[in-house]
Amino acid sequence: MKKVTNVILVLVVIVLLGNVTAYSQSGSKKSYTKALTTDPINLLLKEEINIKYEQIIGKKNSFTADLLFNHGYVDALCIGVGLGYRWYMHTLIPDVRTRGIEGFAIAPFANIQYLRKEISTDNYKSNVGITVGVGASYKFVLFDGLAVEPAIRFGWGISDAGYYRRDFQPLMGVSIGYAW
Repeated sequence: MKKVTNVILVLVVIVLLGNVTAYSQSGSKKSYTKALTTDPINLLLKEEINIKYEQIIGKKNSFTADLLFNHGYVDALCIGVGLGYRWYMHTLIPDVRTRGIEGFAIAPFANIQYLRKEISTDNYKSNVGITVGVGASYKFVLFDGLAVEPAIRFGWGISDAGYYRRDFQPLMGVSIGYAW
């Protein structure tokens, strides 16, 4: 049943992102200033949905906001939010010209997640987990706004909240979405 749910969620995300790309503008290479992405690999492997919104706030800097939802737990609800800041290194790779929210970026981040797990009938345990860390990614913007972003992140759980790990957590993924 979870596999069917995962497939349905991936299809919903693809349809939503496809509808957004229908409104994209054709033309010459432009500087993208916003993006909305999700990581389908993370959804399939960890059953976690991470929707990320990114907004440029300077020539080489952006702000990110994450919405997290994990339905991989049995009899549990896990939701969270995250914030991040990115520094784009537009001149890091010679002869590759990037601008806006494209190219190589270093990104500190912080996430907070809430877990409510059913222990027995009408008996619940709630926990809050906090993770801080840093990541590196390279965002490609292709085909009229299609954003593809392989990334690696290193997080440290700083809260001791039962179900959450309080240790080093390396994470890898590839986000796909739309930039405009």
